[in-house]
Amino acid sequence: MELLRESRELFLDDSREFLPQLDKLVACGETRELEKGAYHLKGALANLGAIAAQSCAALLEKAARDGELSQAEEFVVLLRKESEPIVSEDTTTSS
Repeated sequence: MELLRESRELFLDDSREFLPQLDKLVACGETRELEKGAYHLKGALANLGAIAAQSCAALLEKAARDGELSQAEEFVVLLRKESEPIVSEDTTTSS
């Protein structure tokens, strides 16, 4: 149980830093930073067993690596949607 809590905290730390920047990174064409951030989120989501969100992060990572910014925009939307339950849980439990 402790490992799961630590994994969740790692994801929340990464997501607080990275999720708000996604649109800006895509708009500015910052594919390197986008790929790096998606890679970190992918690992944190894998540790949580959040398969759908992990898949979105993996797709975002690949799109950024390949320079496919239009696809990256789509994966940003999906990643936010799939990771919302994890992020929302943090705000309800920390109150």
